[in-house]
Amino acid sequence: MALGESLLTEDPLFGLDVALDEVGATPLGSLGPAALGLRAVALQRARNRLDAITAETLAEAENARTSVVAGQRNMSQYVAARTHCEPSAIRRDTRLGRWLWSFPELAEAFHSGVLSRRHLEDIQSVDNVRTHFMLKRDQHLFIGFVEELEWKSFKHAVKYWLDANDPDGKEPKEKVANNTCTLRTLVDGTVELKATLDPISGAVVKNAIEAEDQRLFRRDEDNDVVRRVSHRRAEALTIVAALAMGNTAGGTPQPLVHLVMSEKVAEDTLARLNEPSPEPLPLDYDDVDGRCELIDGTPVHPRLALVLLATAKLRRQVLAGKSRTLDLGTTTKLFPKWMKEAVLVEARGQCAAAGCDAPFAWMHADHREPRSKGGPTSMENIDPLCDPDNKFKRDRAPLPEKKSSRRWNPEIVPDVQDS
Repeated sequence: MALGESLLTEDPLFGLDVALDEVGATPLGSLGPAALGLRAVALQRARNRLDAITAETLAEAENARTSVVAGQRNMSQYVAARTHCEPSAIRRDTRLGRWLWSFPELAEAFHSGVLSRRHLEDIQSVDNVRTHFMLKRDQHLFIGFVEELEWKSFKHAVKYWLDANDPDGKEPKEKVANNTCTLRTLVDGTVELKATLDPISGAVVKNAIEAEDQRLFRRDEDNDVVRRVSHRRAEALTIVAALAMGNTAGGTPQPLVHLVMSEKVAEDTLARLNEPSPEPLPLDYDDVDGRCELIDGTPVHPRLALVLLATAKLRRQVLAGKSRTLDLGTTTKLFPKWMKEAVLVEARGQCAAAGCDAPFAWMHADHREPRSKGGPTSMENIDPLCDPDNKFKRDRAPLPEKKSSRRWNPEIVPDVQDS
């Protein structure tokens, strides 16, 4: 037996390799739906822990100059030569492991499987010279975000943290300054388009395309047409551009951007125009008075919101402490537009079905208790559901409830005293 093989059999990793052989040999067809689901969840958790051990091992091996001893420049070359993996992926793992040396709490959570690699990459993206100290201080906050929030909400909470710790608005200024759009016509006439936009400008374009994309999706479904999302969105972009060129009536178009901004944040932002302050902004993902975001929950730095405040149509919406709108009941059959927008503000543009990441443009206002069974058209009986889940719900069992989704509970709405 070769030395390397002898070492491997003495390492606990060898037992894991044997266990994986056994798991892989199990015929998946012999497992029922419940067992398959449990296996999928267990494998994802195992992947999280293996990613952590891999990053940790690569970083330590790089520090120990393992590759140099073996006659190779770095660990990406050393591992790639023996596994035929992509060297750049190994370099990313090594950098992540080294970065975690400065963040022991995050490293421990990653090692235990609480955090996934994707979680850490998002957290790592907000680490810069202005935020590094605060990030080390607030590691426990990010672990809490992962444990309490679904994926989309987690990303929004991370962005809220970044905005709150960037009081001078340097990040949004850089984003606006870096807005670009390039068009290139190839020899055969094909046009290549590439754009990078700040959150508000991007939301205008993204919402317009996704709304048209959903209309095309329903048309394709009615005609039994199957095509890739990217093909459908290319057609949607063309239609949106044609509609913009043909809109010569001079009327007021429907808004493509809805900004949700608390009065507290607005007042603070306006005050800083005359009296700049290094204090953190009053932004908080979990505080109704700390919100500044698009209607789908995407955080927006207040500096960017200033662009809209001068021309926006303002509408007041009173939310209770748990971000629930005080009852706005009506007896109409269909939810009016303003009521649908109110519930989307509460739900931050997310589908009420657990694990769903459908885009905001797909959202419907749905009666939780069906109208046919006497369900009222009121705020306590409305949920945001995407078009696919709305259709799925009609013929199936109730959908699993999302942990962070909006659910009306009159008991937690504070009493409103007459003035």
